[in-house]
Amino acid sequence: MLDLLRRELRAASVYLEFGGTPRLEPTVVSQALDEHWRVVAVFTEPAPADTRERLASLLAAFSNTRPSLTPVARAIGRPPAERRLDEELVRLQDLIGAKVSLIIDESSPIIWGASALREHRVDVDFLQALAAAASPIDSALKDLAIHLGASDSPQARTPLDPELERLRASSHPLSADEWYLCLLAALATAPFRSRRQKEARARRVVQPPPIGYVAQPLASQYVLLFVFDEPFSQLHAEATAVHSVPYLEKLIGELPPIDPEGGAKAVRKANLKLV
Repeated sequence: MLDLLRRELRAASVYLEFGGTPRLEPTVVSQALDEHWRVVAVFTEPAPADTRERLASLLAAFSNTRPSLTPVARAIGRPPAERRLDEELVRLQDLIGAKVSLIIDESSPIIWGASALREHRVDVDFLQALAAAASPIDSALKDLAIHLGASDSPQARTPLDPELERLRASSHPLSADEWYLCLLAALATAPFRSRRQKEARARRVVQPPPIGYVAQPLASQYVLLFVFDEPFSQLHAEATAVHSVPYLEKLIGELPPIDPEGGAKAVRKANLKLV
Protein backbone atom coordinates (compact mmCIF):
# COMPACT_ATOMS: atom_id res chain seq x y z
CA MET A 1 0.00 0.00 0.00
CA LEU A 2 2.79 2.46 0.86
CA ASP A 3 4.48 1.87 -2.48
CA LEU A 4 1.16 2.46 -4.25
CA LEU A 5 0.70 5.73 -2.37
CA ARG A 6 4.22 6.79 -3.32
CA ARG A 7 3.49 6.18 -7.01
CA GLU A 8 0.09 7.87 -6.94
CA LEU A 9 1.45 10.94 -5.19
CA ARG A 10 4.73 10.88 -7.15
CA ALA A 11 6.57 11.22 -3.85
CA ALA A 12 10.20 10.37 -3.18
CA SER A 13 9.14 8.14 -0.28
CA VAL A 14 6.10 7.23 1.82
CA TYR A 15 6.43 5.70 5.26
CA LEU A 16 4.64 5.13 8.58
CA GLU A 17 5.53 7.34 11.55
CA PHE A 18 4.71 6.73 15.21
CA GLY A 19 4.07 9.55 17.69
CA GLY A 20 5.95 12.81 17.94
CA THR A 21 5.15 16.05 16.16
CA PRO A 22 4.40 15.96 12.41
CA ARG A 23 7.12 17.52 10.28
CA LEU A 24 6.13 21.01 9.09
CA GLU A 25 8.16 21.30 5.93
CA PRO A 26 7.04 22.23 2.41
CA THR A 27 8.39 18.91 1.11
CA VAL A 28 6.52 16.78 3.68
CA VAL A 29 2.80 15.93 3.88
CA SER A 30 1.26 13.62 6.49
CA GLN A 31 -2.15 12.14 7.25
CA ALA A 32 -3.12 10.57 10.59
CA LEU A 33 -4.25 6.93 10.67
CA ASP A 34 -5.20 7.06 14.34
CA GLU A 35 -4.13 8.87 17.50
CA HIS A 36 -0.55 7.56 17.24
CA TRP A 37 0.27 6.59 13.66
CA ARG A 38 0.44 8.68 10.50
CA VAL A 39 1.35 8.16 6.86
CA VAL A 40 4.11 10.53 5.75
CA ALA A 41 4.91 11.43 2.13
CA VAL A 42 8.23 13.12 1.35
CA PHE A 43 8.95 15.02 -1.89
CA THR A 44 12.17 16.31 -3.41
CA GLU A 45 10.45 19.66 -4.06
CA PRO A 46 7.63 21.49 -2.24
CA ALA A 47 4.53 19.31 -2.43
CA PRO A 48 1.61 20.45 -4.65
CA ALA A 49 -1.08 22.36 -2.78
CA ASP A 50 -3.65 19.58 -3.13
CA THR A 51 -1.36 16.77 -1.86
CA ARG A 52 -2.91 16.52 1.59
CA GLU A 53 -6.41 16.20 0.12
CA ARG A 54 -5.19 13.62 -2.39
CA LEU A 55 -3.51 11.58 0.34
CA ALA A 56 -6.67 11.62 2.47
CA SER A 57 -8.77 10.59 -0.53
CA LEU A 58 -6.41 7.74 -1.38
CA LEU A 59 -6.50 6.42 2.18
CA ALA A 60 -10.30 6.62 2.15
CA ALA A 61 -10.36 4.75 -1.17
CA PHE A 62 -8.25 2.00 0.36
CA SER A 63 -10.82 1.43 3.11
CA ASN A 64 -10.57 -2.36 2.71
CA THR A 65 -6.79 -2.23 3.09
CA ARG A 66 -6.35 0.46 5.70
CA PRO A 67 -7.77 -1.50 8.69
CA SER A 68 -5.05 -4.11 8.17
CA LEU A 69 -2.36 -1.43 8.05
CA THR A 70 -2.92 0.10 11.49
CA PRO A 71 -2.51 -3.16 13.48
CA VAL A 72 0.75 -3.81 11.60
CA ALA A 73 1.92 -0.30 12.40
CA ARG A 74 1.07 -0.73 16.05
CA ALA A 75 2.87 -4.08 16.13
CA ILE A 76 6.06 -2.40 14.89
CA GLY A 77 5.99 -0.05 17.89
CA ARG A 78 5.05 -2.64 20.51
CA PRO A 79 7.60 -3.94 23.02
CA PRO A 80 9.34 -7.07 21.65
CA ALA A 81 8.12 -9.32 24.50
CA GLU A 82 4.51 -8.24 23.97
CA ARG A 83 4.79 -8.86 20.25
CA ARG A 84 6.37 -12.29 20.78
CA LEU A 85 3.69 -13.20 23.30
CA ASP A 86 0.88 -12.31 20.88
CA GLU A 87 2.62 -14.13 18.03
CA GLU A 88 3.00 -17.25 20.17
CA LEU A 89 -0.70 -17.16 21.06
CA VAL A 90 -1.56 -16.95 17.36
CA ARG A 91 0.69 -19.95 16.67
CA LEU A 92 -0.84 -22.03 19.47
CA GLN A 93 -4.35 -21.02 18.47
CA ASP A 94 -3.79 -22.13 14.89
CA LEU A 95 -2.28 -25.40 16.13
CA ILE A 96 -5.44 -26.44 17.98
CA GLY A 97 -8.09 -24.65 15.90
CA ALA A 98 -9.21 -22.11 18.50
CA LYS A 99 -10.97 -18.91 17.42
CA VAL A 100 -9.24 -16.58 19.85
CA SER A 101 -6.71 -16.87 22.68
CA LEU A 102 -5.83 -14.48 25.47
CA ILE A 103 -4.12 -14.14 28.83
CA ILE A 104 -5.79 -12.32 31.72
CA ASP A 105 -5.01 -12.02 35.42
CA GLU A 106 -7.07 -12.26 38.58
CA SER A 107 -8.15 -8.65 38.98
CA SER A 108 -6.81 -6.03 36.56
CA PRO A 109 -8.54 -4.91 33.35
CA ILE A 110 -5.44 -5.72 31.30
CA ILE A 111 -5.32 -8.36 28.57
CA TRP A 112 -1.66 -9.34 28.85
CA GLY A 113 -1.55 -11.31 25.63
CA ALA A 114 -4.02 -11.84 22.79
CA SER A 115 -4.16 -13.39 19.35
CA ALA A 116 -6.61 -10.65 18.29
CA LEU A 117 -8.49 -7.61 19.62
CA ARG A 118 -5.46 -5.80 21.03
CA GLU A 119 -5.45 -3.15 18.28
CA HIS A 120 -9.04 -2.23 19.21
CA ARG A 121 -8.20 -1.47 22.85
CA VAL A 122 -10.52 -4.09 24.22
CA ASP A 123 -9.87 -4.82 27.91
CA VAL A 124 -11.28 -7.20 30.51
CA ASP A 125 -13.72 -4.62 31.91
CA PHE A 126 -15.22 -4.24 28.43
CA LEU A 127 -15.43 -8.02 28.04
CA GLN A 128 -17.13 -8.40 31.42
CA ALA A 129 -19.75 -5.80 30.54
CA LEU A 130 -20.28 -7.42 27.14
CA ALA A 131 -20.71 -10.86 28.69
CA ALA A 132 -23.28 -9.56 31.16
CA ALA A 133 -25.29 -7.88 28.42
CA ALA A 134 -25.02 -10.73 25.91
CA SER A 135 -25.57 -13.72 28.15
CA PRO A 136 -29.38 -13.93 27.70
CA ILE A 137 -28.89 -14.35 23.95
CA ASP A 138 -25.59 -16.20 23.82
CA SER A 139 -27.09 -18.96 21.64
CA ALA A 140 -27.15 -16.53 18.70
CA LEU A 141 -23.71 -14.97 18.98
CA LYS A 142 -23.10 -14.68 15.25
CA ASP A 143 -26.41 -12.88 14.70
CA LEU A 144 -25.64 -10.55 17.57
CA ALA A 145 -22.14 -9.87 16.20
CA ILE A 146 -23.60 -8.99 12.79
CA HIS A 147 -26.06 -6.63 14.48
CA LEU A 148 -23.35 -4.95 16.55
CA GLY A 149 -21.09 -4.57 13.53
CA ALA A 150 -23.80 -3.23 11.20
CA SER A 151 -23.34 0.44 12.11
CA ASP A 152 -23.94 1.66 8.55
CA SER A 153 -26.76 -0.65 7.54
CA PRO A 154 -30.55 -0.68 8.13
CA GLN A 155 -30.01 -3.58 10.54
CA ALA A 156 -28.20 -1.23 12.92
CA ARG A 157 -31.42 0.72 13.40
CA THR A 158 -33.07 -2.30 15.02
CA PRO A 159 -33.08 -1.57 18.77
CA LEU A 160 -30.48 -3.37 20.86
CA ASP A 161 -30.36 -3.90 24.59
CA PRO A 162 -29.42 -0.48 26.07
CA GLU A 163 -26.20 -1.84 27.57
CA LEU A 164 -25.16 -3.33 24.24
CA GLU A 165 -25.91 -0.01 22.56
CA ARG A 166 -23.72 1.73 25.14
CA LEU A 167 -20.87 -0.71 24.57
CA ARG A 168 -21.10 -0.33 20.81
CA ALA A 169 -21.10 3.46 21.09
CA SER A 170 -18.12 3.48 23.48
CA SER A 171 -15.94 1.04 21.52
CA HIS A 172 -13.66 1.59 18.57
CA PRO A 173 -15.40 0.68 15.30
CA LEU A 174 -15.52 -3.11 15.06
CA SER A 175 -16.59 -5.34 12.20
CA ALA A 176 -19.05 -8.20 12.70
CA ASP A 177 -16.14 -10.67 12.78
CA GLU A 178 -14.36 -8.62 15.43
CA TRP A 179 -17.52 -8.36 17.53
CA TYR A 180 -17.86 -12.14 17.27
CA LEU A 181 -14.34 -12.63 18.67
CA CYS A 182 -15.13 -10.15 21.45
CA LEU A 183 -18.29 -12.07 22.35
CA LEU A 184 -16.44 -15.38 22.44
CA ALA A 185 -13.67 -13.89 24.60
CA ALA A 186 -16.22 -12.18 26.85
CA LEU A 187 -18.17 -15.35 27.62
CA ALA A 188 -14.95 -17.31 28.22
CA THR A 189 -13.44 -14.77 30.63
CA ALA A 190 -16.65 -14.10 32.56
CA PRO A 191 -16.49 -17.18 34.84
CA PHE A 192 -13.01 -16.17 36.03
CA ARG A 193 -13.92 -12.59 36.90
CA SER A 194 -17.55 -12.73 38.06
CA ARG A 195 -17.89 -11.71 41.70
CA ARG A 196 -20.93 -13.93 42.21
CA GLN A 197 -19.61 -17.11 40.61
CA LYS A 198 -15.85 -16.79 40.22
CA GLU A 199 -14.11 -19.94 39.04
CA ALA A 200 -11.02 -21.19 40.81
CA ARG A 201 -7.82 -20.53 38.89
CA ALA A 202 -7.33 -24.13 37.82
CA ARG A 203 -7.20 -25.94 34.49
CA ARG A 204 -10.70 -26.23 33.12
CA VAL A 205 -12.18 -27.51 29.86
CA VAL A 206 -15.64 -26.57 28.58
CA GLN A 207 -17.11 -27.77 25.28
CA PRO A 208 -19.62 -25.78 23.19
CA PRO A 209 -22.38 -24.78 22.86
CA PRO A 210 -22.47 -21.86 22.99
CA ILE A 211 -18.71 -21.58 23.49
CA GLY A 212 -15.89 -23.83 24.56
CA TYR A 213 -12.57 -23.04 26.16
CA VAL A 214 -9.48 -24.46 27.77
CA ALA A 215 -8.31 -22.47 30.79
CA GLN A 216 -4.72 -23.01 31.92
CA PRO A 217 -3.19 -21.28 34.97
CA LEU A 218 0.07 -19.43 34.35
CA ALA A 219 2.54 -18.33 37.00
CA SER A 220 1.01 -16.98 40.19
CA GLN A 221 -1.90 -14.91 38.91
CA TYR A 222 -2.63 -15.44 35.21
CA VAL A 223 -4.99 -17.57 33.15
CA LEU A 224 -4.45 -18.62 29.54
CA LEU A 225 -7.69 -19.09 27.59
CA PHE A 226 -8.10 -20.87 24.26
CA VAL A 227 -11.66 -20.16 23.08
CA PHE A 228 -13.64 -22.27 20.58
CA ASP A 229 -17.03 -22.00 18.89
CA GLU A 230 -17.31 -25.67 17.91
CA PRO A 231 -16.37 -29.01 19.51
CA PHE A 232 -12.62 -29.58 19.80
CA SER A 233 -10.13 -32.27 20.80
CA GLN A 234 -9.82 -31.90 24.56
CA LEU A 235 -6.68 -34.04 24.71
CA HIS A 236 -4.89 -32.05 22.00
CA ALA A 237 -5.94 -28.66 23.39
CA GLU A 238 -5.02 -29.52 26.99
CA ALA A 239 -1.64 -30.93 25.99
CA THR A 240 -0.88 -27.81 23.96
CA ALA A 241 -1.86 -25.57 26.88
CA VAL A 242 0.28 -27.49 29.38
CA HIS A 243 3.33 -27.61 27.12
CA SER A 244 3.05 -23.88 26.39
CA VAL A 245 3.33 -22.86 30.05
CA PRO A 246 7.12 -22.44 30.46
CA TYR A 247 7.60 -20.28 27.36
CA LEU A 248 4.50 -18.16 27.98
CA GLU A 249 5.57 -17.54 31.57
CA LYS A 250 9.00 -16.49 30.34
CA LEU A 251 7.42 -13.98 27.94
CA ILE A 252 5.07 -12.66 30.63
CA GLY A 253 8.06 -12.12 32.90
CA GLU A 254 9.66 -9.95 30.21
CA LEU A 255 6.65 -7.67 29.75
CA PRO A 256 6.99 -4.07 30.91
CA PRO A 257 4.57 -2.70 33.54
CA ILE A 258 1.36 -1.39 32.01
CA ASP A 259 -0.77 1.57 33.10
CA PRO A 260 -4.47 0.70 32.78
CA GLU A 261 -6.44 3.69 31.45
CA GLY A 262 -7.64 5.80 34.35
CA GLY A 263 -6.26 3.43 36.99
CA ALA A 264 -3.23 2.51 38.98
CA LYS A 265 -0.21 0.84 37.45
CA ALA A 266 -0.47 -2.92 37.15
CA VAL A 267 2.80 -4.62 38.04
CA ARG A 268 3.36 -8.32 37.48
CA LYS A 269 4.41 -10.44 40.42
CA ALA A 270 8.02 -11.41 40.20
CA ASN A 271 7.65 -14.96 41.51
CA LEU A 272 6.65 -16.70 38.29
CA LYS A 273 6.05 -20.26 39.44
CA LEU A 274 4.37 -23.20 37.78
CA VAL A 275 1.01 -23.98 39.29
